[in-house]
Amino acid sequence: LNQGADIILPVAGNAGNGALQAVKSSGGKANAIWVDGDGCKTQPAYCSNIITSVIKGMDVAVFDAVKAAKDGKFDNKPYVGSLEDGGTG
Repeated sequence: LNQGADIILPVAGNAGNGALQAVKSSGGKANAIWVDGDGCKTQPAYCSNIITSVIKGMDVAVFDAVKAAKDGKFDNKPYVGSLEDGGTG
């Protein structure tokens, strides 16, 4: 924020709470994108500072990897989830 950022995406679980505190203290100069759940439900005190949330469908990614291994089709290529396959939301 001191360097001019106006959007923070803290991808660090509960360690992101400090980022939310900093955003709230910015006096409306910055906002956050929350991760791993609906930020307004999990961090209601900061809802007015959260512009959207990123949901990672880890259950889908793990299921797909295990199924591919079981079917003999597993490879080590990066998994990229999408809205279509439920890998993100």
